[in-house]
Amino acid sequence: MEPLETAYDKGTFGVTRRTFLKLAAMAGVSVAGGMLVFPDQEANAAFTQPSEPQWPALSGSKVRFTVHSDTHYTGCDVEQKLPYAFDAIYRAVPDCAAHVFDGDSVNTGTASEYAALLAGANASIKKPALFVMGNHEFGVGGTALGGNAVANFSSFLSQLTCEGALQKPGGVAEGRLNVHTTVGGYHVIAASCGHGYWYGDAMYDDDGTTQISRLDWMRREIAAAAADDPTGTKPIFFMTHHPFPGTVWYSPTPFSAGWIGDFGPDGDRNSKAFYNELKAAYPQLVHFSGHTHIPEEDPRSIFQDLDGFTLVQTATFGNNFWMRGGANADGYDENGSAGGHPNSGYDASQCLLVEVDPANGHEVTIRRMDFRRGTYLGSPWTFKVSDKSTWIYTHEAMGAASKPPVLEQGAAVRIAADSITQTGASFTITADKVKPDVSGLADDVVMAYRIVVVDAQGTEVHNACYMSDYYKAPVNQPVEFTRPLFGAELAPESAYSLKAYARNPWEKETLVGEVVFTTAGQEVVPATPLLSVDFSTGSAEDASDAPHAVTAFGNPGFELVEGFGKQVAVFDGSADAFGYDFATEDFAKLATSTTAEILLQFTRKPGSGYTDVFSCGQGGGQWLEYYPDGRLHYYFTDGSTNVSAPVEPGTWTHITATYDGVAIKMYQDGALVGETAASGPIAPPSSSPYRWFIGADVDGSGKPQAFSAAKVAFAKLTHGTVATAEDVAANYLASAPAAIELPSVEEFGSPTAGTACVIAPATATASNGAALEAVPSVTDPAGNPVGLSITSVPEGAQALVAAAAAGASTLYSFVPAEEGDYLVTYRAGYSQASLALPVAAAVVDPDPDPDPSPTPDPDPDPTPDPDPTPTPNPGGQGDGIGGTGGSGSSETFPLSSGTSKLAKTGDPLDFGGALVGMAAAAGAAVCVARGFLNGEFRDEDSR
Repeated sequence: MEPLETAYDKGTFGVTRRTFLKLAAMAGVSVAGGMLVFPDQEANAAFTQPSEPQWPALSGSKVRFTVHSDTHYTGCDVEQKLPYAFDAIYRAVPDCAAHVFDGDSVNTGTASEYAALLAGANASIKKPALFVMGNHEFGVGGTALGGNAVANFSSFLSQLTCEGALQKPGGVAEGRLNVHTTVGGYHVIAASCGHGYWYGDAMYDDDGTTQISRLDWMRREIAAAAADDPTGTKPIFFMTHHPFPGTVWYSPTPFSAGWIGDFGPDGDRNSKAFYNELKAAYPQLVHFSGHTHIPEEDPRSIFQDLDGFTLVQTATFGNNFWMRGGANADGYDENGSAGGHPNSGYDASQCLLVEVDPANGHEVTIRRMDFRRGTYLGSPWTFKVSDKSTWIYTHEAMGAASKPPVLEQGAAVRIAADSITQTGASFTITADKVKPDVSGLADDVVMAYRIVVVDAQGTEVHNACYMSDYYKAPVNQPVEFTRPLFGAELAPESAYSLKAYARNPWEKETLVGEVVFTTAGQEVVPATPLLSVDFSTGSAEDASDAPHAVTAFGNPGFELVEGFGKQVAVFDGSADAFGYDFATEDFAKLATSTTAEILLQFTRKPGSGYTDVFSCGQGGGQWLEYYPDGRLHYYFTDGSTNVSAPVEPGTWTHITATYDGVAIKMYQDGALVGETAASGPIAPPSSSPYRWFIGADVDGSGKPQAFSAAKVAFAKLTHGTVATAEDVAANYLASAPAAIELPSVEEFGSPTAGTACVIAPATATASNGAALEAVPSVTDPAGNPVGLSITSVPEGAQALVAAAAAGASTLYSFVPAEEGDYLVTYRAGYSQASLALPVAAAVVDPDPDPDPSPTPDPDPDPTPDPDPTPTPNPGGQGDGIGGTGGSGSSETFPLSSGTSKLAKTGDPLDFGGALVGMAAAAGAAVCVARGFLNGEFRDEDSR
């Protein structure tokens, strides 16, 4: 094996229009408006070009190459995707050294498809490339090409002219179906599959005459690559079109599901023997596969086996996306298909950029390029094959770190009246208000929405998932997600309740909301706040969708609560209250379904009688009433039916009170403390005008009475649904007053300007004893927010690892720009606590080394290929693709700063500053038992 000495220029290449037209004519295509036009183009596959591509400059002298799979010429607008993608690659990564095509480069393996691919490749690819065969090269859809499959592929290789192609005539791996080469001194081994996905069939060895199985060829070449680096510190890049069973997402057994390759002996298609053999011997392997078409947005696309090696799935470069099929898996697409093939996924165009840093322990960085977005997806995956402490991409660890999606203010589900039929309806979710919780896993996504429909008797009649739009180009992601209730069978003239849950890849869910409706066009009652008041900014305005006018009575004030870092309303118990003008239709909405939620602190008990704090009780209505014995009661409309709980003055308490037409309930700090049967509608109060009060109750003339001495953080009244116990508990944790135990300044080490500082984790406990995560933020000496990064744990910081394992799911770091006192603030639930962190001046290196030299290639002059002449039925190993990368500026991936949102409730919690950012560095993770998701499998033929 000898590395190819490339002679191409490092700049961006192009071809003349005359050459371009000549190449296009070879493929039987035409040119219109400067664009290739191919026959049989998918009508719904128009490629989306980004209006403003953003490709950050890459830093350092590193080896870089791209990996592509499932190009599938000639469908899905691929003739436009391929030249656009390579133009983007050469602009973004001018020092890219090579390109590997990992199978299914054509769709059915025919000569005409290869001619079209040939025109596109020869015109667009400017750096050394190699191609191996996938299953589609052998035919698809019941049409087996037999011996013509290899003949057509070989003919394609014989006509390659693109710069540096290894397998073209005169190339160092001329005509070979399997290639072992080097890229910048790193081994790359790429193997074609055989008939029927089988890698155990016989082929000709590199000499063109000796028979050898592909499995034996791979064994031999991997062993040779490993022998070239006895220390095992350098990665060995290994490519097959198909994934190994039970590794990357989605690669389940049995083989008949169509997702995995056959790496076993003849007759054992589910065998993991070859994989187990490799993982026992070669932790330095980095395996790339394609075939699945799973979007690279899916964080499960990387799989690190702590007992083996690293595996990565490569999404489709030019075809359509696929997902796990089944209505209860990734769910229905927008056309109602649950087969796992989204109708709007045809514009997919993604590949991987692989980067190796010889100067940093041969660290591997893998970036996901999305050409529709014009940028990299998420955070790069970074690790060292020789240091398993950097292997943080196990599915167990990522699943444990991930958190349910979060809701921004305004998140809701609704059903439009004009969508309701006698037997169905369409739902709409405010998708732009539903976000993945990246504080748990930086690359998390909202994978699907699960919809549950229950009839009036409480019987579940529909439970199914609907694919979210996460895989689409941003311009194709509407702010509202609307779908018919595919598969639901509803009865005419019947009432139903619909709940919508947002789900991440690990099936962790958040309730977006609930809506009740009746088939045959009766009124739809959305589950949205009727009254929503958050005093955190010093305002008493109603923030609901239809705000109620507010009147201040007396002189209610505001007070900054240091433990919260935000303001609360203060009522003196004698004359202070805020009254909100209500109408008859408001009370009609509350008649049989209501939820009241409030975070409050009584400053004293009533001396006699009672006081009211969140109420509208006057000959009807409902009210929260406080008594001298320290019990807070929630009263139903008749003035006698109630539930109660003790509430001590001076203690912040979260109260939720509900009525569902069957019972009234009271929850205190997330736990049910009282329940009693109740029936009939809640009557409106007998006051004129109607008013709902915070800090008091209403009298017959709409004025306040029964004033409470209390402080209130927020209060909300919802109609159309009654919160479940799970909903109440989740809402409480999102807004719980918490005791935060700060770390000592000494736990930060000795922070120095210009050097990353790991933030020591704090512990937080809600008043009900639940552990909360304390999320830090930092401001510099001038009071400006400082961006944070998820951080890997440096040597000597075992105490931080232990702290993370004990409760902190994420470790953060920041780089102080100057000396001085930085303020580190930890927030948990509704609380915050801060400490001052002194930062010393930067330490100046008296003798910097601005030009460290990378280790030279240990084998700069290998033996030439003894037999460069092509032979019939070629196979086997090829040769190298030289060179390391150039330089540029470093890149980071910060989160946007702003206002934190309450999960589930949709209310804002103004945390007073920028939320933490996350950068590319990966943090410590705690592994838990691995659970593989099960789903419906499907036949593969169209994959």
